[in-house]
Amino acid sequence: ELKQENSSGNNNTITFEVNITNLSDSPVFANDLSVLYYFTAENADTGNLNMYCDNSAITSPSAYKSITGVKGEFSETTGENADTVCTISSSDKSQIGTNESLKLQIRISKTDWSDFTMNNDHSAGNAENIVVMSGNDILIGNKP
Repeated sequence: ELKQENSSGNNNTITFEVNITNLSDSPVFANDLSVLYYFTAENADTGNLNMYCDNSAITSPSAYKSITGVKGEFSETTGENADTVCTISSSDKSQIGTNESLKLQIRISKTDWSDFTMNNDHSAGNAENIVVMSGNDILIGNKP
């Protein structure tokens, strides 16, 4: 599930929330998962980008457990509507049980706070274009 506050027009911050629910019969470790968000950086170098995690937790209807060690790494990529990918991961080894969710609230900005053009971003406003991986395996999502 994806919730994105700003998926069109221009904005100085890309803001989104991802909820990954474990529908399997086995627990999944948070540190085994990564989320890939593809966008155009409008000529910003990967070293001039920041990722902020405002909230990270394993949730269920009856529980909430914060996780730690969430980081974002930026790298160049190629493809339609993408020249940059932010790979979001955690070093937290907590288990995500059956029907529990990993919830991440993320913001991406440039160090100079200049605008992104959201209309040309592969992942903007489209949950199918945010990739969730376990190791090298794509669990869901489409790369550009």
